[in-house]
Amino acid sequence: DLAVVLRGYDNFNQAVMLTSTVAADGAFVFDAVPDASGRQYMLTLDYAGLAYGSDIFNFEAGREVKGLAMTVYESTTDTSALRIERLHLAAAEAGSGGPLTFSELVLFGNQGDRTISPTDGIEVPLPQGATAVAVQGLVEGNDYTRTADGIRLLWPVRPGPSSAQISFTFQLPVGAAADFSQRVAYPVQALDVAVAETMTVAGDGLQDRGTESLQNNIVHAYSG
Repeated sequence: DLAVVLRGYDNFNQAVMLTSTVAADGAFVFDAVPDASGRQYMLTLDYAGLAYGSDIFNFEAGREVKGLAMTVYESTTDTSALRIERLHLAAAEAGSGGPLTFSELVLFGNQGDRTISPTDGIEVPLPQGATAVAVQGLVEGNDYTRTADGIRLLWPVRPGPSSAQISFTFQLPVGAAADFSQRVAYPVQALDVAVAETMTVAGDGLQDRGTESLQNNIVHAYSG
């Protein structure tokens, strides 16, 4: 008895919206779906206050689309199954005594069988004293919020690997050496650090990989 919505898009503009109801066996049918050349479709469903969606797909008139499914999960506020699959940290060399600019990508995975949706969001602390914080590709107040010690991602994290991610930049003052310290709220499975070729990093558990090419730049790379 859940409502499934089928939306069709032409050049990213919604052109059609149809609604169907899920039967007891989980099946649902849309009859007489209007089609247009190049139209892209997506299924959505709201359950327990969370939105679920299918992959984007298209089809020719009269053809079936097979192998398409939406998996809907119960939800929990418990974050014990949440993991940071990969944390990538990069630092650019400071110029003329100015601040160091850092960029960070945090990739989340959910090892549980429920969608993780904490009431106050997914915690992403920042180093103390971080300034000029800028989050890429997300809308403040809708996708994330600022806190006294960092950022909180407002997206639910569905079960499975690579379920959510956030990337951002910030600055820290620097003297002869930078003492970088950042708390993480969830277990980190892999850490990558990339700094300017002329810079070095020392820290517990870091492995020096030497110089590598990254986005057409030569960087000094570390992992942990």
